[in-house]
Amino acid sequence: MVLVMLLQTLIQKILFSIALGILSLLVIVSVTTLFMNTPFTIFGMPISVQSGVITLQIFCFVLLFYISFCVYYGMFRIKIAGCYGLYDDHQTDASSLLFSTINFSIVAAPLCQNFLNMLRVKQRLNCELAFKFAMGEVIIIYYIKQHGICTNFWSKCYLIDACFITFFVFHQIF
Repeated sequence: MVLVMLLQTLIQKILFSIALGILSLLVIVSVTTLFMNTPFTIFGMPISVQSGVITLQIFCFVLLFYISFCVYYGMFRIKIAGCYGLYDDHQTDASSLLFSTINFSIVAAPLCQNFLNMLRVKQRLNCELAFKFAMGEVIIIYYIKQHGICTNFWSKCYLIDACFITFFVFHQIF
């Protein structure tokens, strides 16, 4: 009985990690195709399909929750000894809490903007987003627009290199 329960939990962990790995790959592909002029986007397809509003909201919630979790988990796990860190049992000082709050609020708006760009909602629905009314007109990256595809190509290469370095744990070798 115990062996069956251990196997079930092991299989559940493996399936969950495979699902999150596939979702991570889809996010990487979506970000690398972000500045291409093609209307193709992986996460924009459910918007094009005439599905229910509840299904669309659940899809967007799960995707945005996963991306937010990945960003904030890594950001809040950073600890610089004696200077910055979030600690257990009320051991965090006020300046670290304030710094974490500032980081949380600074990252929130670009994260939402990048999510909306990944979905390409403006192109698919042909309407103005409420995000634009709240935040104003957002200039994506002036440098990429000015210097064209060369900079765009290298930014994708840097993203893919960072993913490979993290996946194969090359940063601990050197």
